[in-house]
Amino acid sequence: MKRNKRIVLLVIFILLFATVVAVSVHILLLGFDTIKFGGILRFLLFYCSIRSIDFFQIISYNIFNNLLIFNSMNTLYIGFMGKGNCGKGTQAKLLAEKYNLQMISTGNLLREWVLKSSDGFWGKRINADIDKGILIPSAIVFHLWFSKLLTLDDKQGIVFEGSPRMLIEAQAMEEVFKWMGNNKFIVFNLDISDVESLKRSNLRRYCPKCHKTYSLAFDPGLTHCKDDNTELIIRDDDKPEVIQKRIQEFNEDVVPTMNFLREKGVLKDINGIGPVEEIFNNIDKVIKENI
Repeated sequence: MKRNKRIVLLVIFILLFATVVAVSVHILLLGFDTIKFGGILRFLLFYCSIRSIDFFQIISYNIFNNLLIFNSMNTLYIGFMGKGNCGKGTQAKLLAEKYNLQMISTGNLLREWVLKSSDGFWGKRINADIDKGILIPSAIVFHLWFSKLLTLDDKQGIVFEGSPRMLIEAQAMEEVFKWMGNNKFIVFNLDISDVESLKRSNLRRYCPKCHKTYSLAFDPGLTHCKDDNTELIIRDDDKPEVIQKRIQEFNEDVVPTMNFLREKGVLKDINGIGPVEEIFNNIDKVIKENI
């Protein structure tokens, strides 16, 4: 944050200096002898000085506008929710990269916990529920992302991928953010149909070694991971019967949460069908309109 303030002060100084130079030239030209320089030449110089002032005004507006957006993003919390394979992870990652935001992925936190305690009760139970498409209890999910939140910089924006889901979780997030003195919370619902969710799950492949996911829609015929050449598999929670179960639970448990957030003015519905870049631009536009 201190670095940002120094940048702002430097930009202010440069713009003020440039504006003073432009105005000085403008005033100087007004005092030149018309006969000596000629009416046309004087007019051209006069016009150029006016345009230089306009140029610095435009530049200053754009720079400060971008700085305001960047500084606002530093305290903005963003959530992504939607049916399975709606593109939450992809869009959350793009947003985090563009604005240098921290990222909390509910799915990744659960899988990390499973790997750490694969032999214990909790690891086995969570892994079994994920494979069956059963939503993990909100208390466990809340514990995971809140524990992660405590380790992050509270002055830097955060993207939550896969949260909130249950109504109690959304209410808990709202309470925590208010307690932190931050009310800038936007949740995006990437809207796709049940049929589209099933279609995408059939095309998704997973690397069991590096945990990277691929879509055959973008990489037709891909059989091995691009990073470590491990053979790709279909994750258990991407199987059709599991996706059907997840869709059912989404409609029963997550939709009420969406309605709650929509009434609060927090939820923003985004069409999840289309090119990745187009969807991201729609998300980015909403963010800039709401900060």
